Amino acid sequence: AEARRTVVPLRPWRERQAQRRHLELVAVALSCRRVHARLLACRPEHRPACEEGFLAFIRRSVAPGRAYVLDVREVVEALLGAELPLLRGYAKQVKLAMNRAISGDAGPPRATLADWPLEEKRIVNGARRLGRASASAAFLLRWVYSQAFVTIEVSPDAVFRALCGAGCVCKSGLRLTFLPDQEPPDFATVTTDDLELFEPQTSHPAIYGALAAQIPQAFMWQAEGPGSAGLN
Repeated sequence: AEARRTVVPLRPWRERQAQRRHLELVAVALSCRRVHARLLACRPEHRPACEEGFLAFIRRSVAPGRAYVLDVREVVEALLGAELPLLRGYAKQVKLAMNRAISGDAGPPRATLADWPLEEKRIVNGARRLGRASASAAFLLRWVYSQAFVTIEVSPDAVFRALCGAGCVCKSGLRLTFLPDQEPPDFATVTTDDLELFEPQTSHPAIYGALAAQIPQAFMWQAEGPGSAGLN
């Protein structure tokens, strides 16, 4: 019999909103650093000199952030619950191997898929698009780790205000002046650990070894022909 998916309850609304706001703040902090670096790389005459031009410069410089805060075990359970062909018949074995491999190493989950339903849909749809090609346990686990993120939109206005507040940009009337000697804003509530959440987590040798040793065929596709799949 297939193992049932563990249901993680939805957290209180205030707690979910607080986490979302904090991740948005971290994304703004990273974006400020990126914009500041790009401004330093520009010749003075090529830097934007008005607010409209500066906001356009920010939009070209930043992209939505990816915060890797999802519990990988929960991501795997979501794939098991979607009854994908590659996992059919292996639910119990996969869950046992995942729990043994990550126990004591994964740390407490910072977010759950219940809080981010659109991310679960994105991950499941992405798994369906991988194709009918052979993939090893290590391949799929790397893919799972690469997808265990939530998307955080970055407001150009928030980046602009933060840079102005830190003194990196001085506004005089309709004109702006970039002050290269000023450091990008240092957000007191943003830690180094927070910044590392936005770095891809794509490797976990302990899991690969556990899966290869315990269930070497649990993640094999039922391929009809030769081929290979790549990470999205």
